[in-house]
Amino acid sequence: MSLHTGRLLLTPDDPLQAPPAESLRAALSQAAFLGASLPFTGTEPEATAFAPGERFFDFVAFTGCAVKLDGLPDTAGTTSTGGCHLRLHPAPRQPRFLHGRNTRPPRCPACHKTLPDWSTHMAHWSWPENSALVCPACANHSDAWHWDWRGQAGFARLVVSIEEVFPGEASPLPGLIALLKDASKGLAWHWFLVQDEWPGG
Repeated sequence: MSLHTGRLLLTPDDPLQAPPAESLRAALSQAAFLGASLPFTGTEPEATAFAPGERFFDFVAFTGCAVKLDGLPDTAGTTSTGGCHLRLHPAPRQPRFLHGRNTRPPRCPACHKTLPDWSTHMAHWSWPENSALVCPACANHSDAWHWDWRGQAGFARLVVSIEEVFPGEASPLPGLIALLKDASKGLAWHWFLVQDEWPGG
């Protein structure tokens, strides 16, 4: 598992939904959020990498130091010596749990208590056979994606990722969420930030 700066992940609110990737790509390219295609040789060969488009900063806000753009992924699929780029990841048939070394215990959707040993519970997570978490405080039983992962983990089939950004360094502007919604025929979207590799990443 190789370390990396971090990634901002944008996914539909409903992790079971996955709009057609090609129509989504076309809409994001037309809006100049995505730029030119980049070579990508990571562990997910179907993923497509892109340079930031001409209007990238109309859709994403950055804080802190200047952002280095147009980095080319290396043979490990990372850009440790490059810069910020984007990836459109293929949608498997089932949702994935996307997390990293920054993920913290989630909060129960009923009583808001945290689940300290979440990693043990999630070690064998799968949909639909083993998708629920049980709160030890109130006995609430609900799918793991209904828990509050506090912007540090999530669940999805289709993923748009902004690579090589530190947690807290970047956030999507309302125009990007609106663009994704329009491009996916009205699906609501949300975002979160992770560090480290994630399944299929």
